[in-house]
Amino acid sequence: MAAARPVISLNDVSIRRGDVAVLDRVRWELREGESWLVRGGNGSGKTTFLRLVQGDLWPDAHAGTRLYHLPGEPPCESPVALRGLIRTVSAEQQDRYVRNETRISVADVVRSGHRDVVYPQGEFPPAVEARVAPLLELVGMTELADRPFLETSHGQARRALIARALLSEPRILILDEVFNGLDPSSRDGLMGLVERLIHSGVQVLMTSHRPGEVTPAIANEIELAAGRVVYTGRRRGTGVAPPPAPSRPQGAPLSRGEVLLAVTNTDVAIEGTPILRGIDWEWRRGEHWLITGPNGSGKSTFLRLLYGDLVPTLGGVVRRLDLPELSSIWEIRDVIGYVAPEFQARYALPLAAVELVASGETGSIGLYGERDAEALERAQLMMNRLGIAHLSNRPITGLSYGQMRQALVARAMIRRPRLLLLDEPFNGLDAGWCRRLAEVLEEAVQDGIHLLAVSHHEEEAAFLFNRHAHFDSGRLVLED
Repeated sequence: MAAARPVISLNDVSIRRGDVAVLDRVRWELREGESWLVRGGNGSGKTTFLRLVQGDLWPDAHAGTRLYHLPGEPPCESPVALRGLIRTVSAEQQDRYVRNETRISVADVVRSGHRDVVYPQGEFPPAVEARVAPLLELVGMTELADRPFLETSHGQARRALIARALLSEPRILILDEVFNGLDPSSRDGLMGLVERLIHSGVQVLMTSHRPGEVTPAIANEIELAAGRVVYTGRRRGTGVAPPPAPSRPQGAPLSRGEVLLAVTNTDVAIEGTPILRGIDWEWRRGEHWLITGPNGSGKSTFLRLLYGDLVPTLGGVVRRLDLPELSSIWEIRDVIGYVAPEFQARYALPLAAVELVASGETGSIGLYGERDAEALERAQLMMNRLGIAHLSNRPITGLSYGQMRQALVARAMIRRPRLLLLDEPFNGLDAGWCRRLAEVLEEAVQDGIHLLAVSHHEEEAAFLFNRHAHFDSGRLVLED
């Protein structure tokens, strides 16, 4: 039986950013009918590899060749011939819409996939327009078709981007940590969809740090470490360590400590759309909260309310620690730390990682004015503590998604906040850094910091928390 025809081949390809070899002499080939899992730790080069395959990046000059193979045509180095047949869904793509403050509807985001641009342009062929509604239904977004994309939850936005990628009926689908931010029901639905696509002939390349998110239909694997290929072949076992065991008993009885934060009779609306309804809740000393709920139920909006980014509608009250009710945002940020995917989207500035961490001293996006040597020294100490000192002088635009998340955790903790809010803290992190973050958060609890985290993966975070609440359609329900 003849071997399957190659579609894309990489021959000793390298990509450097400054002095850093992001990819180093990579050899790999995608043949017809193959789907691949791309594995590796944070900063190993996975996303750069996928962008190289798609054609977003070019190999360094005189550093190997990338060839695209089309039936009946000689191999070519330009990605133009295949660009219409390859689509991607990634966190970086989602961040681009947030960073540009793209004011278009969910349906228009899907339409933008026709030409793979940020904004939909020109008229669409009737056959393309006819696919928009069924794709929105496929990902459970029909009722949100006309909602502004930036007003959707993180998980809802991810589902819209999946529909966008499928609009052009791609031959190759690249999924970079695509399950992050999805609730269990959406993850199950996407897993089934990916399996059906593979069986229909679509070739899938995907990354995931969670082995349970990789369909058995993906039979091949490439593993990267420090930009080099360390394995390529048939898919292996996961080799991922389980999450750390609890260090303190679950469900331990709590004495009713003093109130640290109270939300009373609170509704929240965004652009006139009600998101939170009738919230009455207290956070007391000794409590560490895990917040769960489906996509779009109000979890991230709740964190933004606690952090002061959003205010209640008339009649609602939020009291934080010993701060006055009408505290400034800067007073709030002095005592509350916050890590969220939206922060990651906003940070596309010419900063070194240590400067990003130091910006946590003032709660600003970036550093302004003269650089504070003491703040930079404290930032370096925090990065040392978290084990990411090697990233200190790296430009943040050159960090991987997981490395950026690590730096943002350090930024949130630099002032030793009394309360720490974490929106999906383990997303984008490899197994080793998940364990390290768990250790860091346990140390924070021992230091007197109180934690509240939103997560769709209770098994990863439950051991850190002793209280649980669940959001459903904007309403908060206590689970214990």
